[in-house]
Amino acid sequence: MLIHKNDVLLFLNPIFYENGEIKNKFNKWYEPIKIAQIRATTVLTALLYVLYSQINLSFIPSTIQPQMTLFHLYVLPFSLLFITALTFWEKSYRVVNILLAIAPVIAAIGNLLIIVNINEPSILLPELYLIVIWTFSISGLRLNYAVISASTIFLISSFAGYFFIFQHESLLINTLWLFSAFSFGLLNAFLIEKSHIQTFLNEYKFECIATIDGMTGLNNRSKSESIIVEEIQRSERYKRKLSVILLDIDYFKSVNDNYGHHVGDAVLKEFSSILKNSMRKVDEVGRWGGEEFLIILPETGIKEAASFAEHLRSKIEDHMFTVIDHKTASLGVAEYIQGDGPQSLINRADKALYKAKGNGRNQIQYFQEPAGFNNI
Repeated sequence: MLIHKNDVLLFLNPIFYENGEIKNKFNKWYEPIKIAQIRATTVLTALLYVLYSQINLSFIPSTIQPQMTLFHLYVLPFSLLFITALTFWEKSYRVVNILLAIAPVIAAIGNLLIIVNINEPSILLPELYLIVIWTFSISGLRLNYAVISASTIFLISSFAGYFFIFQHESLLINTLWLFSAFSFGLLNAFLIEKSHIQTFLNEYKFECIATIDGMTGLNNRSKSESIIVEEIQRSERYKRKLSVILLDIDYFKSVNDNYGHHVGDAVLKEFSSILKNSMRKVDEVGRWGGEEFLIILPETGIKEAASFAEHLRSKIEDHMFTVIDHKTASLGVAEYIQGDGPQSLINRADKALYKAKGNGRNQIQYFQEPAGFNNI
C-alpha cells in the first residue's frame, strides 16, 4: 500500500492544506490557550528556580556559588516573570514566544557551566533533561519554537558533554538520556498541538454547518441576522453609517421550470460567486432565502450603497451564465436610521425591492427617508 505525500503532510499537520483565512482563525483561537499556559508555567517555574537556588547552596562549591545564584536566583526568575508580564500586552505573542524559546537555552547553559565545575555532574544532570521536556511539553511554546529551542539545547549539551564533562562510557549513556528526553518531549508536543488543531477544525466545521448556506457557501439567514444585529449595535455606539441591499434573481422560477433544478442550483452558485467577488472585506453577503440575498454594508450611506447596487445590477446583467446565458436581478436598498431594529431596516429594503420588481425588474429602488422611495 503506497502512502501519498499529501496523507503524510495531513497526518503531521491537519491544517496544512487549509487556506490562509482558516489558518489565521486557528492562530487567533489557539493564542489565548497558549497565553494562559505560558502565564501559569512562567510564574511557577520562576518560583521553583528560587527554591532550587537555595537548595543548591548546600552542596555547590563556594567558588561557583555566585554563578549559580546569578542564573538561578536572578537571571532566570526575573526573565520568566518579565515574559509573564509581556503576555498581558495584546500584541506581544510573537515576542513572548521568542523570549520563551531563549529562556530554556540560557537555563541549559547556566546548568552546564555549573556542571563543568563540580565533581559530581550527575547531581545536576536531571535539570538538563527536565529543561528539554519543559521546553516541549510544559512551557506553552508553539511546536516550531519548541523544536528550535530544544534542538539548540541538545546540540550545546552534546558538545559540552563530549569536550568538557564526560568520559566515553558516561557520555554515551547521558547522550541517550538527553535524546530520550528530547524524543518524548517532541512526541508529546506534537500530539498536543495536533489535538488542538483537530479540535479547532471540528469546531470550525460545526460552525460552518450552523452558519453557512450549503448550496452557495454564503452566510445563511441565521448568520446574516446575527451580523446585522452586531452592525446596528456598532452603528448606534459609534454613530456610523450602515446600509443593506436585498436582491432577488428575476424570474428565477422559470429557470427551474424550463431547465430543471440542477441548472437552477448552478445559477444560484454562479450568482453567489458574483456577489462574493464584488464585496469589500468589511461587507457581508448571505442567502436570505430561495433566490433572495442580503448584503450588509458597514460604514456606507444610502448614496454609496445605491451606487454599489447599480454597479452590481449591471455586473449581473452583463454576466454570461452557464446554460441560461443572461439573467437579471432587482435590488432594494435601505440605510440604517437611528432607532432602527434589524426587522425595520430589512422591511424597508424589502419594500424597496418589491417596488423594483413592480416597476419592471432589473433595477434598484432605495429608501432615502422613512417617508418614501427615491429612484436612482
